Amino acid sequence: MVGAGYSHFLIPQSYPSPPVRMFNPFVSAPRPLAGRLLVALLLAGAARSAAAQYIISSQTDKARYAPGQAVAFNVAIDTPQSGQTLLVKYYQAGTLVGQQTVPATSATANWSWTPPAADYQGYLVGLTLQSGSTVLDQTAIGVDVSSSWAKFPRYGFLSSYGQLSSGAMDATMQQLTRYHLNGLQFYDWMDQHHKPLAGTPAAPAAQWNDLANRPTYYATVKGYVDRAHASGMNAMFYNLLYGAYPTAGNDGVNLTNWGLYTDANRAARYTITGLPSSWEATTIPLEDPNNADWRTYLLAQHGNVYDAGFGFDGWHVDQIGDPGTVYNYAGQAVSLPQGFASMLTGAKTARPTKALVMNAVDNFGQAQIAPTPVDFVYTEMWTNNEGYANIASTLQANEATSGGKRNVMAAYVNRGKSNSTGYFNDASVLMTDAVMFAFGGSHIELGEHLLGNEYFPNSNLAMSARLQQNLTSYYDFLTGYENLLRGDGRTFNTVALTGTNVQAWPPVQGKIASVGTTVGSRRIFHL
Repeated sequence: MVGAGYSHFLIPQSYPSPPVRMFNPFVSAPRPLAGRLLVALLLAGAARSAAAQYIISSQTDKARYAPGQAVAFNVAIDTPQSGQTLLVKYYQAGTLVGQQTVPATSATANWSWTPPAADYQGYLVGLTLQSGSTVLDQTAIGVDVSSSWAKFPRYGFLSSYGQLSSGAMDATMQQLTRYHLNGLQFYDWMDQHHKPLAGTPAAPAAQWNDLANRPTYYATVKGYVDRAHASGMNAMFYNLLYGAYPTAGNDGVNLTNWGLYTDANRAARYTITGLPSSWEATTIPLEDPNNADWRTYLLAQHGNVYDAGFGFDGWHVDQIGDPGTVYNYAGQAVSLPQGFASMLTGAKTARPTKALVMNAVDNFGQAQIAPTPVDFVYTEMWTNNEGYANIASTLQANEATSGGKRNVMAAYVNRGKSNSTGYFNDASVLMTDAVMFAFGGSHIELGEHLLGNEYFPNSNLAMSARLQQNLTSYYDFLTGYENLLRGDGRTFNTVALTGTNVQAWPPVQGKIASVGTTVGSRRIFHL
């Protein structure tokens, strides 16, 4: 599959005419089409008119809204003139549900709209800047009305918690809100893996160093959590489920009896090795999640985190993948996926109101993880599963295994370039997202920077201005059309389209791959 274009077509099953073009977030949008399925509002990324007046930016105050909650819009306008207006149209899955006209005679236009009361609905809001009957510019922005993030997760991350100003945190969160991210993974926020809270719940430390010896501040972590909540996002603290510092014995961890070993005779511990010498620890011994004492210990430590006032909504659980056969202290081979499930079940029992998400590295343990009380399915794709076809098949398999839970994927585009400074390849990023979105998933990739490899603080690769604009359009589309892309009752079907270099999925290099889905009476084609 070549190029980075991403087109979607929508027709009712009984509609005899060619499909109406819904949206292509990579190229300029077409002019509005007439008819019952008019989707004139899918104008994200629309070409600028020749007039000087145009829409600079559009913003909502939250990434996710509760049913009945009003949406506040802010639109910045270049060189506003007397008599200009914004024609605002609200669409749900392509159906017009409301419209209004807003004055646009100043540098910003602000208004609010209360969506219909239905839960779990995505809307695309079309914005047309006009002077009388003359259209000056057009764009669109997505809105998600959902009582929980789990139905349509759009997961992002944070990775740096130095002594940041309020303005710096506000700017980061405004951008993440613009992408409609409804959850954030707080990567490497903690003190030590086995004892993530520095200090006590009653008196948490004001500052500590993370594993990489980076100064981390309580005020910054909490400031980000508070801002996430204000934007309708879940805040998830990151931690391994079996990691302990080599010095953890001083904190009550029985490193010998609770540990994992690479052989039945306990000659060698199962350990993360090779960490930089400048870090707090260069190795991290791994403990057995099947061991009830280890689970009790770690979950008590996480209880301290919840009680320390950060306001975290849950735990993002990590592992490091399939090690082959490993053993407990008694010399018995252990099932790590079974231990994963036991830890997740125990975590939910300990804190029933807290959310859980667990990384299945290269899908290791997913069959055991997915049925547990995780909010959605999360997979980190690696060398054996990085092709477009692998992404699609994994998304479909995970949804089936989990009983219909939604999917988020970590997949590190341009990882091979990430050890040096440079720019992401726009087409690679957009094509990866296009495949994930077409098959009902989303991509954890957006934070203070675009994610380039598995160490989330790595920011060597930058986005071009064009890529950032296109990703904004992609996430408007993912949000505005969430019911068709990821909603209930969606089925996949083979699409046979005629045309130059078009063939049904799976992809073949040099050809355009087509994917078909059906939602109710609607048929959607992805190209």
